[in-house]
Amino acid sequence: MLQAWIIPDALLLMRKNSKTKYLYQNYLEMDYTEEFDVITLIYCDYAALIPDERKKLLSKIYCALKPNGLFIFDVFTEQTHKGKYDHTSWSYHANGGFWNEKEHLCLEAEYYFENNTVKVRKTVVVTEDDIREYLIWDTAFTKEKLLDEVTPFGFKMYSIHDDVCGSPYTGEADTICLVLKKEQ
Repeated sequence: MLQAWIIPDALLLMRKNSKTKYLYQNYLEMDYTEEFDVITLIYCDYAALIPDERKKLLSKIYCALKPNGLFIFDVFTEQTHKGKYDHTSWSYHANGGFWNEKEHLCLEAEYYFENNTVKVRKTVVVTEDDIREYLIWDTAFTKEKLLDEVTPFGFKMYSIHDDVCGSPYTGEADTICLVLKKEQ
């Protein structure tokens, strides 16, 4: 049983292991058939997708994995949004910052839906020349809800953890990490 794993710096790994293949592309557009032993999707990226995109992604990952291949991913739990509420804020960045290298104003809001299981963070970035809006969605999952979502695609649960570092599953953490297996 997989208890924990270490994901070293990708560049260091590439220098030491020429058999490892790294790809940089939109995972909703990938089109592979039984090419990978392991696929990872970490930093709770899965939950930023809408349900139809998650279905598309699960189908593509299942197809891309070799028989007995593993899919490792994490999501936020309902614990993450517990006690949170809609709010707004703003900040001024005279010397630029994360959203823009130029001087800008950030107007930010977080809104919660579906009993605090879905959150959107809206950021409006205002510069002298431009106004841009960014929406970052996040869905919180229970273990049961997540398994209900992935099971129809043919995955079997290999292991479950509180985080991608392999911490034992308690059900009390802000994240859940599933290791799913593509059965032969």
